[in-house]
Formats: sequence, C-alpha cells, structure tokens
Amino acid sequence: MQPQTISDAQKISPYYIFFLIITMQVGVGLLDYQKFLAKYAGYDGWQAVIIAGITTNILLWIMFKQVEMVKGDFCDIHWTVFGKLLGNLLNIIFAFYYLWYAVTVLRNYIEIVQVWMFPDLSTFWFATGYILLCLYIIYGGLRTLVGIAFFAFALPFYIIYVQGFTLPFSNFYHFLPVFDHSFNDVMTASQSMTLSNMGYETLLIYYPFLKNPNKAKKWGQLSLIFTTFMYLYITLLTFAFFAQDELKKEVWPTLTSFKIVKITRCGTF
Repeated sequence: MQPQTISDAQKISPYYIFFLIITMQVGVGLLDYQKFLAKYAGYDGWQAVIIAGITTNILLWIMFKQVEMVKGDFCDIHWTVFGKLLGNLLNIIFAFYYLWYAVTVLRNYIEIVQVWMFPDLSTFWFATGYILLCLYIIYGGLRTLVGIAFFAFALPFYIIYVQGFTLPFSNFYHFLPVFDHSFNDVMTASQSMTLSNMGYETLLIYYPFLKNPNKAKKWGQLSLIFTTFMYLYITLLTFAFFAQDELKKEVWPTLTSFKIVKITRCGTF
C-alpha cells in the first residue's frame, strides 16, 4: 500500500520535533519516578537514568530507520511488513496502546489535581471537559499542536529552577558508597522509567509531516539527550534531599520538594 501524499503546506520544519518529543516526555511521569529508582536500585538509581536515556536514543534511531524504509507512518510499516490484513490488526493494537497511554496520563493528572487542590473534583466531568478541549486543539491541525508544544517547552525550565531550592537542604553523602547495587538492580530500576520516557514513539505518527526528515534525526536525538540530563539533574537533587526510606514512601517526590518554596508578601522567594 502506497503512503498518502502530504502537501508541503501541511508539513512542519524538522527542528520542531525537538519540542514535540520533550513535551510528550515531560509529564506526570516526572513527578514520581524517583521513588521507583530508589526502590529497586537505592541511590545508585541515577545510573538507571543514564541507561534509560541511552536506550531511548537507540530506539529512536531504529524508529527513524523503519519510517525511512517505507516513507510513511506506523500504519505503512505494518502494511509493508505484514500485509494488509495482519497489518490492520497491528494498527488497531497500536491505536489501543496510544489510547491506554492517553488515559493513563489523564487519570494521573486528575488524581494530582484532586489530591493537591480540589478533593471534591468530579473525575468524569473534568475528564470530559479536558478531552473536549484536546479535541478542539487537534482539529486545529498539526501546526496548532506544534505551537502548544513549543510554549510547553518552558515547563521543564520551571521545574529545574524550583528544584534548585532543595540544594541548601541536600546531603550528597547519600550517594556513598557508589555502585552498591548489582547490574540487575540498576536495569530493573531503568525499566521502571518506562512511563517517564514514553512519548518519543509518536514519531511513528507524524514522520510523514516533517520537511526534510533527514535533518530531523539530530533534533530528535538532542531532545532525548535534553530530557535525560533533566531527569538526571532532578534525580540527583531528589536523592540528596530525601532519605532513602522517606523517598520510598513519597507518592510524588517532585511535588513534595516544591513545598519548601515560600513566597513572601513582597513577591520574593
């Protein structure tokens, strides 16, 4: 089956993939991944962050090779390799995967809002309103989504800045002794970062909409490197701020560390 032809007016510049991938990765998974690292690998969990980052870069490289072969999206990959019948079945499974991912993120987001802000918030009505808003944005086209992703890129910098307030209360002796856990423990901890690192696979959907897709490779790899360093930065500060037993009991360590920030009446921190 031949890939659908897309006009240049519908395509986006290759460097926008940098913002699309980061926006997809930086989400609710950023709020609680540290406790799972500590659970499986203790304070050696920072090694798992690096391994997970390298793995995502390798997987993204493989995805680029796949879409380059068929010059299309994940549907074209399945049709080319498995034929129309089995390919359509795999496409349905892949669609359910994205649906599961969307529902997981939405439910976690609602839970955070209910716990930290509005305990009586209706899950159904909030989810309905949120989904309708998302549909409105989607009908605006890919360029609208890219615009939102571009402005959402500011979120990681806010988190990085606020996490810096934990430094005066941090104890970096928590990391000693280094390499105190087995390689299997570190790999298990790395696997626990799956939800936090998910999002880059959306390349398989919007690849046909990229202008000069060969130039998008470096921007895709750079986006994963950026998120890896951001996760590593937050991991190191979180591990230094929390005692290990305390960290394992925290539901959202990133949000809990935000609570130390106080805003005075004059507006300064």
